[in-house]
Amino acid sequence: MRTIHRRRRAFARAAVAVTLLASLAGVAGITLVSSARAASAAQSTGAAIVSAAASQAGVPYCIGGGGVNGPSQPANGLPTCAAGPGFDCMSLAQYAVFQATGITVPSGTDVSLPGVGTLVAPDGTADLEPGDVVFFGGSSLDDYVHSGIYAGDGEVWDALVPGTDVQEHGFGALGNDYGNIYWGAVRYTAGTTTTTTTTTSSPTSPPSFGVTSASLAGGLVSSRAHPVTYTQTLKASGGSPPYKWSLVKGSGSLPDGLRLKSTGVITGKATEAGDFTFEVRVVDKKTRTKPPTQQSATRSLSIVITAAP
Repeated sequence: MRTIHRRRRAFARAAVAVTLLASLAGVAGITLVSSARAASAAQSTGAAIVSAAASQAGVPYCIGGGGVNGPSQPANGLPTCAAGPGFDCMSLAQYAVFQATGITVPSGTDVSLPGVGTLVAPDGTADLEPGDVVFFGGSSLDDYVHSGIYAGDGEVWDALVPGTDVQEHGFGALGNDYGNIYWGAVRYTAGTTTTTTTTTSSPTSPPSFGVTSASLAGGLVSSRAHPVTYTQTLKASGGSPPYKWSLVKGSGSLPDGLRLKSTGVITGKATEAGDFTFEVRVVDKKTRTKPPTQQSATRSLSIVITAAP
């Protein structure tokens, strides 16, 4: 039932994509085609791409699966997906664009090759139109980590990670998931010889990998009379999320009763007052290159726990 509801909402969003595009026409930096007929065709193409992506709502994530003809099991030697035939992030984009335009979206290191799509500058959602293929994470556009179909209104259709289904996610949330690294988008338009252009700018330089949490909030001793749960989330930037966190052995300790989860959340109920200093380590996702690489960074932090009043 939840899948049915998601699909109904998806098609409703796709139906208003053309209206959303009309509002984007006034955004600085977008030069729309001079022909009203060509502009209408481009808008219809974007709406059709969104509709194709939305039609796959609820299909499972499957790394190496999917393509222009729909969901499938991997055909490249990768393990069979237990959840069944599905998509990974790029194959969903390839499917949606192909269904609407007949264009096969390149993948891997061919993303930014000219000739088929139009590059859209990495200026957040300001220059985006529904149907654009957006790219997050990694060290460059040709080394992206995640992609999806922009649906308008700050939403993206995507196949995110194993264990999830095709669904919508917020553009801002995806940016946070991938270290605030957004490389821009590629727009694919069929049936017109007039192109849509955007302002030219260099991709946002990815931040260097490291721990960005510089200080942590203090807490109170928890007791039966005054129960207090401490929660703080560590932050990092750069590299390739998801990040994994741990304490550096021998560097100190967390306040008694608190623990650091691998997701970067420090939580628990402190049982003793004091000034606790420790060092945390974060590692990013191992690359798929040969040989694979993985970055690591550390930072010394402290938490002050005081007795409850």
